[in-house]
Amino acid sequence: MVGAVIISMILMILFSGLVAEFINRNPGIKTIALTFLLAIGGILLGESVVDAYNTTVSEENHVEINKYYAYVALLFAIVIESFNMWEKKNKRDKDFKQEN
Repeated sequence: MVGAVIISMILMILFSGLVAEFINRNPGIKTIALTFLLAIGGILLGESVVDAYNTTVSEENHVEINKYYAYVALLFAIVIESFNMWEKKNKRDKDFKQEN
């Protein structure tokens, strides 16, 4: 476990410049990342409440949270932002070609 943490820290330090440059070029990614953090936090909070409830009732009355709806919504946001980034790149390339 300690080795995995050390390796991940080294990788984060090595790639932090590239990631920062990518985020500065695509500010929509920043919004999606913050939304991901909020969604994951909400899912974890909801699971903790459900787990606390499940400890107080019998097993046939247990409640489960279906997280796939949240994951599909996050995937949809990534796909839409990818299309937006692709469209902006194509528009910049087209404008650049018209200027020359």
